[in-house]
Amino acid sequence: MAYIFSHHKENLPILKIADALYADEEIANPVAAARNLIWRLRALFKEEWGELGNTFLVTKGSDYRWNEEISLSLDSEQMEILNREAGAAETDEIKMEKYMQAATLYAGSYMEGYDDMCWGAYPSAYYHTMYLQIVKKLAVLLEQHGRYEEMQRVMETALSREQLDEELYVYFIRALAKLGYVGMAFEEYKKATAFLYENLGYTSMEQLRELYDELMEQMHEEQSDMQIILDDLRDDLEKGAFLCEYGVFKKIYQLEVRRAERIGMSVFLSLISIRIQKGRENLTEEEKAKALVRSMKKLQGVLVSSLRSGDVVARCSGSQYMLLLPTCQYETAKKVMERIENAFYRHSRERYISIEYHLEGLD
Repeated sequence: MAYIFSHHKENLPILKIADALYADEEIANPVAAARNLIWRLRALFKEEWGELGNTFLVTKGSDYRWNEEISLSLDSEQMEILNREAGAAETDEIKMEKYMQAATLYAGSYMEGYDDMCWGAYPSAYYHTMYLQIVKKLAVLLEQHGRYEEMQRVMETALSREQLDEELYVYFIRALAKLGYVGMAFEEYKKATAFLYENLGYTSMEQLRELYDELMEQMHEEQSDMQIILDDLRDDLEKGAFLCEYGVFKKIYQLEVRRAERIGMSVFLSLISIRIQKGRENLTEEEKAKALVRSMKKLQGVLVSSLRSGDVVARCSGSQYMLLLPTCQYETAKKVMERIENAFYRHSRERYISIEYHLEGLD
């Protein structure tokens, strides 16, 4: 029934139906099995709708199709129509209304339960992509018209259905900031970057990093009282290395390069990477991913506790950290990295995980 509904505008030869339903199964006579299913489907239609049910499916030779005189509407098709209408609308109000209706129609995977079959996979991906495009266009319009609460709700729903799209996080966090929830926006930013690092291993998230700068500017604009700023600067002052976001690391790096040029001090930059050793083909991808997450957390703890308070640490990908070691000679920097390496191996239980580092002096 799901297959026929999905293809209700087409003629469906029995061979095509059999191939779609049993492509991944070993069946002696797939055509006979498909005919049996159609017979059972017709019986179900008749049981539910009486004699009218007998008219739902039309047979012509070995082809089947849905009776065009029986109205059949799919929410996926309505979403597609609304998307086109929104794109052609002359005013933003109509566009937002149409996009909102289209987004509301999307309730998850197309023909859920069959989206892993060959005939369901493509439309599932197609409508999912369309949904993401719709909510992003809607977010832009809602932001332009100051409708931030709706923007937040739309993005929350979208993120519950797609957690690996950086743009969705950007719109969601921006909506929070526009509503005045800057602290909450910062927390969501941290969660988003950590999640994307762990699941995608992103080395570059430019949109989120640009948003981070916007949040910083907004926070500074709101804090005009000197005592408030001083209290905020002193808040949560921790011991050990300074752990920060990559965007902050970049600014500190630029500052240290300028300082090094001015006073002639040496500064070293180190990239430290976690690797899964070769010869571990017995590990599943899920086991490798979990081991990597555990090891990155362990490495972060080692870095913060092993380095000086003037050293700076930032995560730059799913398996790498960057270290900035100011006022440090090469021999000292190398000993620091060896100490980190030894501490990591001493505390790590993942015997098939190794770390490697590259040390570079800044001219």
